[in-house]
Amino acid sequence: MRSGNFKSQPEGGMASILPFRDRRAKKLGQILLESGQIAPSSLAEALTSQKHLQKPIGEILVANEQLEPSTLVTALSRQSALDQLQKTDQPTWFETDDPTFWIDAGLIPWDQIGGFWRIACHDRANYLKHKSVIEQKIGPSIMVWAEVKDIRLRQNDLFKGYLVSYAQECLPQEQSCRSHLIFSRVRPLETIMLVLVFSLLAVGIGAVLFWGAVGFTLFCLTTMSLLKLSALFAVVNQKSQPPEQTAELPLNIPKITLLIPLYREKNIAKTLVKNLKKLRYPPTHLEAMLVLEADDEQTAYTLAQTDLPPWMHVLQAYGGSIKTKPRALNYALPFCTGEIIGIYDAEDAPEPDQLIKVAAQFETADPKTVCLQGRLAYFNRDASIISRCFWLEYSTWFRIILPGIARLGFLIPLGGTTLFFKTGILRKIGGWDAFNVTEDADLGIRLARAGYKCDVLDSTIFEEASTRPLEWVKQRSRWFKGYMITYLAHIRTHRDLVHALGFKKSFGFHALFLPSIILVVAAPLCWSFWRIHFGMIDTERLGVPNGVLMAMSCIFIVSLVIDILIAHFSVDPKDRLATVLWTPCQYIYQMMATFASYKALFELVWAPFYWDKTEHGREAALTRRPHGQRLPSVALRKH
Repeated sequence: MRSGNFKSQPEGGMASILPFRDRRAKKLGQILLESGQIAPSSLAEALTSQKHLQKPIGEILVANEQLEPSTLVTALSRQSALDQLQKTDQPTWFETDDPTFWIDAGLIPWDQIGGFWRIACHDRANYLKHKSVIEQKIGPSIMVWAEVKDIRLRQNDLFKGYLVSYAQECLPQEQSCRSHLIFSRVRPLETIMLVLVFSLLAVGIGAVLFWGAVGFTLFCLTTMSLLKLSALFAVVNQKSQPPEQTAELPLNIPKITLLIPLYREKNIAKTLVKNLKKLRYPPTHLEAMLVLEADDEQTAYTLAQTDLPPWMHVLQAYGGSIKTKPRALNYALPFCTGEIIGIYDAEDAPEPDQLIKVAAQFETADPKTVCLQGRLAYFNRDASIISRCFWLEYSTWFRIILPGIARLGFLIPLGGTTLFFKTGILRKIGGWDAFNVTEDADLGIRLARAGYKCDVLDSTIFEEASTRPLEWVKQRSRWFKGYMITYLAHIRTHRDLVHALGFKKSFGFHALFLPSIILVVAAPLCWSFWRIHFGMIDTERLGVPNGVLMAMSCIFIVSLVIDILIAHFSVDPKDRLATVLWTPCQYIYQMMATFASYKALFELVWAPFYWDKTEHGREAALTRRPHGQRLPSVALRKH
C-alpha cells in the first residue's frame, strides 16, 4: 500500500471525476442484452423472481450464476456513467478511527484524485445514503464501482489491527474466561505443591475421603439421571402432539450469513462447498464466509482451485495471540451482512431445507428467542465401535436431552455447529469468548443471563465421527476442558448468575454442568464399587453395610435403565433393538472419557486456552444415515 500523498488532479479537471449522467440511461437488463451477456430467457426469469425476492435484477442474475460479478460491475458503470475500479488502481493509505463505519456500510476509500476520495462501492443507493457522513469524515468524495470481494479484501488489509483486537477482546474482560480464574494464575510449582499436600491428606483419611467422594459422585449420578428422565417425559409428551407442517419461506425472506471456520481442512474443503451448494435457499439472501487462518496456505490453495458460487467468500483472519475457533468467528462477525448468522463446521452436510426451517421458525418464534440449535448426527456411524457409540450418544443428546431440557424451561448448552443467531443480539452481547474452547456452551449461558431464549430446530446435520481412540480423546478432552472453564467462569459471580437466570435455570445449570464433569473425573470410584460389589475388596475393612451396597446397586441399575429408555426413544424403530446391546457398551466406551478428563485437567492448569485440533476427512467409506439413506453429498475421502 502506498503512503497517503494525494494524487495530482488528472487532465480534464473535475469533468473527468464527476461525469455527467444521462438521465435517459438504459435499464440494466437492456444493457446486458445488447452486450450479449445474458439470454432473454434469463432476464425474464430474473424479472419474475424479482417480484418475490425484492432484489435488484443484477444481484439476482449474479446469485443464480447467470452473470459474473465483474460483468455486472461493468454494466452498472456503463449505466450510471461512473468509473469502475480497475486492477491497476493502487489503493492510497487511509487513516481512520472508525473502522466499524466502513465495514458496516460496505464501503472503503480507495484513492484520492484531484481532492476527491474515490469510494469503492457495490451498491450506489448505499453510497448515497452514507455520503453526507463520508464527507464529514474525509471530505469531498465520488463513487467508483467495485466488486464485494475487492472491497472486503481491502477492508481486511486496512483494518487488520482493529479486527485482530476485536476478535480477541470483543467480549468484556469481566465476562471472559481469559481473566479472574484460579487456573489462569496457578503456577506449575504451586500445582505440584497442592498435589503433594492433597496426597498426604488422602493417606491419613483415606477411607473417609474415599466414601465422601463416592457419595458425592452418586449424588451427581442421581441428579443427572433425574434430569434425563424428566427430559424424556417432556419429549415423549410432546411427540404425542400432531406433527408440524412442512416449513415455508416467510414473505419477508431474511438474509442468512453462514460462518464456516476452517483450519487445515484441505481434505474436505471441496466437499464442504458441494454440501453447501445443495442448500435450498434463495442465493440472493444467502452469504457464506469460509474463515481461514492467515497461515493456512494449504486450505487457501484448495479453495482457490475450487469453483465457489458468488454468495460464498473466503476471509483470511490475521493471526493474534491465540488460535481458536471462536476467535475466527469473532474476526468474521463485523463482515456479516445477514439478519441471521449460522455456524457450520468443515465436515457438515446439512439437510437441504434446513435454512428454510430456520427462517420459518424465527418468523413465528417468541421475540426473545434469538438462537436455534439443530440436531447433529453422524454419516459414518458404522465405521467402528467408537463411531457407533458416538452416534448413539449424539442421538440421545440431540433428540431427547437437549429438546427435553428446553421444554422444561432450563437453559440450553449449545453445540458448536448447526447454530443460528439473530445477528444484532449476537453483536450486542459481545460475540463469542475467543479464549473458551467450548465457546458454544458458554454463549448459551450468556444468552440466558441476558434474558434471551434458545430453542431446538427440527433439522439435522451430518458430521464425521472420530473413529480412533486418540482422536476421540483429544476431541473429548477439549470439550471437558471447555465445560470446566465455562463452569468456573460463570460461578465466580454466583450471586449475579442466580439473579440473572432465576432459581430454576440456575439449578438446571448446576445439574447439567457439574455432574457432566464429576461423573467422568470420578468414574474410577464407580469402578471400585463394582470390585466391592463382587467381593474383590473386603467390605469389612471399609466398614460398608450391606444396605448401603444395595442402595448403590439400585442407583447404578436405575441409571442404566434410564439410559436404555432414552436411547430407545432417540433412534428409529428399526434401530431400537440394537440400543439394548449398545447402551451398556457405552459404559466401556466412556472409560476413554475419563482419560480425556484427566488430560483436560492437566491442560486446565498448563494450557487452558490451547485448542487441540480435530482432524476431519480421514474416513474412506460412507455409512448410511440414521434413516437408512446414504449421503451422496459427502464424497469418499482420502488422507
